[in-house]
Amino acid sequence: MAGDVSYIHTDADLPPVAVVDRSPITLKHKVFLAVVAVIGAVAWAILALVRGETVNAVWLVVAAGCTYVIAFRFYARLIEARIVAPRDDHATPAELLHDGMDYVPTDRRVLFGHHFAAIAGAGPLVGPVLAAQMGYLPGTLWIVLGAVFGGCVHDYLVLWISTRRRGRSLGQMVRDELGPTAGAAALIGVPAIIVMVIAVLALVVVRALAQSPWGCSRLP
Repeated sequence: MAGDVSYIHTDADLPPVAVVDRSPITLKHKVFLAVVAVIGAVAWAILALVRGETVNAVWLVVAAGCTYVIAFRFYARLIEARIVAPRDDHATPAELLHDGMDYVPTDRRVLFGHHFAAIAGAGPLVGPVLAAQMGYLPGTLWIVLGAVFGGCVHDYLVLWISTRRRGRSLGQMVRDELGPTAGAAALIGVPAIIVMVIAVLALVVVRALAQSPWGCSRLP
């Protein structure tokens, strides 16, 4: 433990599985966040005002990165404090059911990689189509703000609920709460809905690009 920051270990020989940061925001942090906010505002302004295809892709990355930093510092902490309210005395399924196969306490950096790779949704598909048809700003807003207020919140809360329910899937949690019939319907319905969503998104992309020069390609 260092000051207001503590590290949670499940094995003394392994890196910490979690970090608890209760440190107050300092003047240095305020200045840093203010600089990030200003840089992000400049990047968003450039994306909004530049016309044509001359905008540098770096501004897309800068706008997204600055937005994510601000959202993580304030919005994510608001959700954590008001909704999730994590407690150190709540053991995770990996600690309760540690079997060396399905349930294994893992370094938080490895978990982050798994969660990051598992995220998928409408943003990566529809966002570029919007950008191609209506400019960089709508597509960037769709992806960045959609991730901040929709995708990231959804994924985080689903993981949190599953963690509180011994790592169960959505269908299993429905079965526990509503009975075996509803659980079976959920186990069938969730994959079916995912397939339909993917099909609809593919249809949106194909139809949007059907009459657009962006959707044309020429073979050499």
